[in-house]
Amino acid sequence: MSPGDKSLSIEELKEKKPANIQFVTNYITELRQKIGLYLPFIPEQSEAEDFFEIIENDAAVSHALNIVSLMSAGEFFELATQNEQLTKIIIKGLSYIRRFTHARKSMIQKAFLYGLSIQKKNWKKVVWRNFPGLVWEVPTSLLEVDVRRTRIERNVSDKTDIWWSIYDAETDRYIKIEDRNINPFAPVAIQDYIWTEYEREEMSPYKRGVGEILYLLVYIKNRAIQAWSELSEKWGQPFLVGQIKTAMLAYNAAAKAGSGMGDASEIMKNFVGILENMRARNVAVIPDHDAIKVHEHGNQGANILQQLIDYIDKKIQLLILGAELTTIAPSVGSYALGQAHKGITESIVNYNKAIVEEELERDLVQDFLIRNKYNLIALDIDFPEQGEIKLFLSDRRSEKEAEMQEGVAPSQHNMRELGF
Repeated sequence: MSPGDKSLSIEELKEKKPANIQFVTNYITELRQKIGLYLPFIPEQSEAEDFFEIIENDAAVSHALNIVSLMSAGEFFELATQNEQLTKIIIKGLSYIRRFTHARKSMIQKAFLYGLSIQKKNWKKVVWRNFPGLVWEVPTSLLEVDVRRTRIERNVSDKTDIWWSIYDAETDRYIKIEDRNINPFAPVAIQDYIWTEYEREEMSPYKRGVGEILYLLVYIKNRAIQAWSELSEKWGQPFLVGQIKTAMLAYNAAAKAGSGMGDASEIMKNFVGILENMRARNVAVIPDHDAIKVHEHGNQGANILQQLIDYIDKKIQLLILGAELTTIAPSVGSYALGQAHKGITESIVNYNKAIVEEELERDLVQDFLIRNKYNLIALDIDFPEQGEIKLFLSDRRSEKEAEMQEGVAPSQHNMRELGF
């Protein structure tokens, strides 16, 4: 099936067989949702079915990732164009997006971990009183798509024909994601989503994220925590040693049956029972010629596991934030070292911002303008060319610092419009 084919009906989709040649990433897994939806992934796609759960549920990963994604998402966005009226129109259009800050945060998190974030754009039509007679199509929400619902397929007869597809619960099939520039009537198209790529490599068609590096560390950490919890009861209890007079053992061993005195093995068995009762009740009664010694385990074994867990947590911080002092406060340190670590983290944050800004300019702002191009013509506004629209992610703290450094009043800082 070539990209230029017409869209399929529901009946045709049900008859369509999925491609029998597929690219499969090494961590794509089955998705069993609470509502009972079962996604029929091929067996190879469930090699590491716990990948997503292990990565997303780790406390250290969640903590560091929240910090870097919140810093990167920005509290608000700025927009700069060559036309003041166009700037206000775009800001007003994007203001309909619910929880836009969270959408940007989620975009960074998923792209950073898995190499790819896919967000579905939802739209509605509205009328603005400032522009009577014009109907505007505005985005209302950006919803994260589970990347496990997508896959890359290839035509069996034409190996150069490769496309993305997404699982559709209604038809229980994978639907081809087409290009509306080629097929304007496609039921699902690449223009319906915001595609944020983190690391794009030729040998990783499903992209590559930091999650593949984190997975081994978090897996080992979970095993260490499991062993720590299982052995903590043993480490918390002392080791008891009972001492019995050997002369008494020899005497009891020589005693005849029926004399009322047991042999050596029975005496030792009874003494073990005394030690067990002592551990349970902290009370023991023994003959005066015997003795009990208590040996504390100490925390040497626990320290080994704790050092391993702490080591892994530090590596997680370094991978995500680029520095340790951003979130871990050591007992000693220096202001200069703290500033150096802060600079490393800020470099990562600025890199993430640049990626999100570029994707929002291309997949959101441009899409909004294309959907409303006839309104722009009616208002005699030239359609902007590539590079004539710039979107910036900012926060109040950075804006205040910039104003203080430049020595200008907030109203004079720039002429760009702000949108939350």
